[in-house]
Amino acid sequence: MSDKKIIKKLTNPYKITLYQNGDNKNIYYYFTWNKKSYRGSTGTYDLNDSINKMSEIFSDIKNGRREKGKVKITKFEDVVKQFLKYIRDHVGQRTFDDYQRGSKFLLQKFKGKDVQTLCKKLEYESYKTWRKEYYERYKDKRIRKYRRNGKLLKTKEFNHVGNVVINREIRLLVSILKYGKEYIELFKGIDIPSYDKRSKLPERRRDEILSEEECKKIIDHWMLKNPLYGHMINFLSNSGVRYPVNSRHNRASVFRRNEASTKGSKTILDTSFKTSFSPPFWS
Repeated sequence: MSDKKIIKKLTNPYKITLYQNGDNKNIYYYFTWNKKSYRGSTGTYDLNDSINKMSEIFSDIKNGRREKGKVKITKFEDVVKQFLKYIRDHVGQRTFDDYQRGSKFLLQKFKGKDVQTLCKKLEYESYKTWRKEYYERYKDKRIRKYRRNGKLLKTKEFNHVGNVVINREIRLLVSILKYGKEYIELFKGIDIPSYDKRSKLPERRRDEILSEEECKKIIDHWMLKNPLYGHMINFLSNSGVRYPVNSRHNRASVFRRNEASTKGSKTILDTSFKTSFSPPFWS
């Protein structure tokens, strides 16, 4: 076996020995951490590059991203699979369907990648750009096809992906990363970047309550077109119930008597109760 030649002994970021193995010009490293020995190649012949490379290598080993000198890879799709399996029993069907739908596009973008490389705001921005250009990149996806009763049907043509959808999918990505950190012990010593108001795309939505005149127009329209819908809208407008969240809870306790806030004796709807579960990751 060829003799080892010590090139340099580092003290930062840790006590690490750099050496060459005989006539091989490649520079290798050796050190012990938590009573385990680690050795491997820095991947370069240059001493300065090797020194700089050791900061990354040591950080990876310290935070569990490498084992015995080799990078430990956890594929994004594997984490998504575990996340969906976990979340299936913690949310309603509608929410779960949204998670599945959003994860399909995340997988299309990140499938095969090491999930630990996605823990960067730069990746969030990259996903934004990719989704904005989605129908330019994948023109065959503009018209979706599906079968109903044996017939091939087509949907309308899609030309762009809305900001609301993109924001929702990036928040789902953050939830998946948080799941990986909490339940699979990934990202040790690393904080998951948030996707806050400063990061998200602007959403054009109306937050104001409809005026009485606007509400009356909607009710009058549906009373002519479909009276059932007209009565439903009228009920929702006057009761304050949120459809479909509160309407799923058909319990007598939802209704109460409140004579202090109404004229006479009138039964009104109490929507102050809370549902029993709030999704733990979606943020």
